Amino acid sequence: MQDRRAAGVLEQQAEEFAEKAVLDLGPRRQLVTELQQRLRRCWPPSVITGDLFVHDDVPAWLTPSLAGHDPDGDWQSTAEQLSASTATCNRRLAIARHQVEEALTKAAELTTKLNTQAALSRSLSPGLQMTPVRVQERLGQFDLACPQLESVPENLPERLRCAFRAIQPSWWRRLFSAG
Repeated sequence: MQDRRAAGVLEQQAEEFAEKAVLDLGPRRQLVTELQQRLRRCWPPSVITGDLFVHDDVPAWLTPSLAGHDPDGDWQSTAEQLSASTATCNRRLAIARHQVEEALTKAAELTTKLNTQAALSRSLSPGLQMTPVRVQERLGQFDLACPQLESVPENLPERLRCAFRAIQPSWWRRLFSAG
């Protein structure tokens, strides 16, 4: 009877972890989306996105957009913020997913143990058996509710700076290369 109660508590705990993750990650996802749009608007037009990414792994959010170009936008700061925010959001998602998976796995183990005991014991009623916990199915539901963000290379700001410098050398480099 104690295993039955513990399995129920663990399933409830997994649901609470999932709900907290959805609530916590929602605003973070919104911030990342805003940063992606801002970076796309202030992206230096002279920098070709395909040159910065290997094997055509240009993020979908970086494809040409209909939004107007913002030449005064701070693309360096935005790229740094986007890289850090995306990494933080994905780390928090991984932690939350692990917590949900751990609670569901423990609940599944207890449920299997209880069901085995009920099936093998003549003194326990078959009505004590619990519905098996479908860990993979529930994790799939969690993944649909909280999909992982498309990763941004941590060195994107540096890649951008190097590409921009190659196209637009500083005034002193132009002075020395002209002479």
